[in-house]
Amino acid sequence: VEHWKELCLGQDLLSIRLLVLRFPLRILLLLLFLLAPLKHCAMISHQHAQVSSMRRAMWIGAAVVLLSFAAADSTYTPGVVDLDTEDGTERLQRSATEGGIAVLARLETQTQQSWCGLATICTVFNALHITPAPELHGLPWWTQESLLEATGTEADVHPQMGLTLDQVSYIASYRMASQAVHASDEGRGSVSQLREDLIAVFQNSSRAITVNFDRLFITSKSGGHHSPLCAYDSVSDSVLLADVTRYKFPPMWVPLETLHAAVNTPDSASGLNRGWLLLSMLPDGQAQPLPTPEDPIWNIAIMAAAAALAVFVVGACCGGCIACLMRRRSARLKDNLDPELTGLGKGDGVQLLPKGWKVGKVASPLDADRFIGV
Repeated sequence: VEHWKELCLGQDLLSIRLLVLRFPLRILLLLLFLLAPLKHCAMISHQHAQVSSMRRAMWIGAAVVLLSFAAADSTYTPGVVDLDTEDGTERLQRSATEGGIAVLARLETQTQQSWCGLATICTVFNALHITPAPELHGLPWWTQESLLEATGTEADVHPQMGLTLDQVSYIASYRMASQAVHASDEGRGSVSQLREDLIAVFQNSSRAITVNFDRLFITSKSGGHHSPLCAYDSVSDSVLLADVTRYKFPPMWVPLETLHAAVNTPDSASGLNRGWLLLSMLPDGQAQPLPTPEDPIWNIAIMAAAAALAVFVVGACCGGCIACLMRRRSARLKDNLDPELTGLGKGDGVQLLPKGWKVGKVASPLDADRFIGV
């Protein structure tokens, strides 16, 4: 509730812009390209009106496409700085990075759309040389495909729909000491506590920290995401975020306040706020696996069904409105027909035309489209 209050009070105008524009535009796009042309074809009986109406619908649809892409661009929010800039390099040189460089050097690229959590854990495990590990070409190396089987969690976790913070913590607990901190946790989830955790982690090469955040606050791409952190710069009060979707975003410096706002967002799958994960190395054989977290698959299924129902209702309402408008337009066109021709039909071998048009004599009803305009 507090998050949405802040959003509505204008503390994150970019988020409001995206929330207001992106989803309605895509729904309009779907309706315009699927419903509008069909309704035009079904409700308008005059050929010239059909063509012009369909053209208008397609032009509007093309405009909606452009606006939708504009609303879903991949620009950064204010204050976010790429690592490969002069400012980004300076921050790295003066920041606390104990252990963070190893994480950055072994950053995984997620291989599937919903495997950001697996890629994040593999990055940390490979950076800290966590063993025992599966082998890749004869060498110990953690991969996203082998992670669940190697940790024995494949029966408890289903990453096809993404992972919650607690699920990522559960997988990591089979090899490391793992503590999930939700941003809504009283006394533990504040921005000052996050700052303290960052300072402590980057002073110890046997520790790591990852975040579960909403991209909407950082890269203008909405959706829950997992990625590791690699450094903290106290001068700019920013943290180096190494996004595992490396084909989309390079490592970037994010203001700590912005990052905390991104993690202090509700995860609809778990019903809890997102947060960060503190990981520490343990001697082999001393890991204490956490209790199996609740599988949110049913929550996701319910949300998907609700979203499908909402789209159907919106589509039905818009389709009905379009049909009413087309009926009214068709009625107006009929009112403008020449009264001398209103009694004629297709069987008379002519086509009904507006006033001012003359109908030529035709040989058969099949030639009814032939006419002479004056």
